[in-house]
Amino acid sequence: MLATHGPSGKDIIGTKIDPEDMDTWRDDPESIEPSSGSAVSSTIQLDGETTGEGEGLEISKWRRHPSQNNIMLCGLNTRKGEYYYCHAFDHEAGGKLTTRYLGHGGSVDGFSASVNADPNVFLTWCSDGHARLYDVRHPLPVLTIASAKHLEPMPAAVLAHPDGIPYRSLIFTGTARSKCINLWDVRSRAMLYELATGNNCVEALAWDETSNSLYAATSCPHIDWNGRHLDYRPARIPKVRTGEDEDGEGDSEDNAEEDDIEEPSDDICWPKGAHHAEDHFGHVFDAGDHRLYKFKFKMDPDPNQLPYYGSASLSTGFW
Repeated sequence: MLATHGPSGKDIIGTKIDPEDMDTWRDDPESIEPSSGSAVSSTIQLDGETTGEGEGLEISKWRRHPSQNNIMLCGLNTRKGEYYYCHAFDHEAGGKLTTRYLGHGGSVDGFSASVNADPNVFLTWCSDGHARLYDVRHPLPVLTIASAKHLEPMPAAVLAHPDGIPYRSLIFTGTARSKCINLWDVRSRAMLYELATGNNCVEALAWDETSNSLYAATSCPHIDWNGRHLDYRPARIPKVRTGEDEDGEGDSEDNAEEDDIEEPSDDICWPKGAHHAEDHFGHVFDAGDHRLYKFKFKMDPDPNQLPYYGSASLSTGFW
């Protein structure tokens, strides 16, 4: 059992560090935790001799095997960055290699598994722009998903089983340039639909199996570190169509197109280089800042519960 700071929260773990030995530029060294920490209980050396790859390796990502507590899934890169591997190691046997999972064309950027629903599968996403679903008993992926029609980085993905049912396997994949979240059905091997992110890039995804909810951390590429919005234009907001509007005749195509758009405003804006048009998702929405989203999947959604529009405008700025 690892040592703790005790009931008082002030007990030293390991040995106490002398403040004079702290190499820091901070003005408040007295606020730095002086514990050296618990001693390492074991060390596993993952080198060419261990893996059979013939050269030193670096761990990019790792996580516990979904069904075996003594096995760790590891994404490994050669130090020169020329080769990429996904291996399973038995940490109770000194890091013995048990399985090689093949097919990665870049470094493994993350793992996802649904231990309670299906402990025999896991998902990886990779710097080559693909997510791969593996059966732990086979070395090759059973399903490979590209990030987009025109390949782009895939910053995050997550494996989900709604209501904990094993055969209802879904995969959410995030995109950087396309600025949306794609939902895939594993059984039909098809994309079901896109989720809007308000023109934000996906940074991370997490599935909450207790509430059937997806959490997405996103970043806005159209805002600088001072909070100023960049490269925006007035949004082209589609008008709500009525029966009287549809009965109009005699308008030219240009006039008809202009009549379908609300009067432009400098206070409701849209990124100039946005991947999607304003009406792509059926509801016009631009985040305008970094956001954490929650997508809740349920039988009786409230169509009036919509995300609030961002604050980006042509007049935003300090200067």
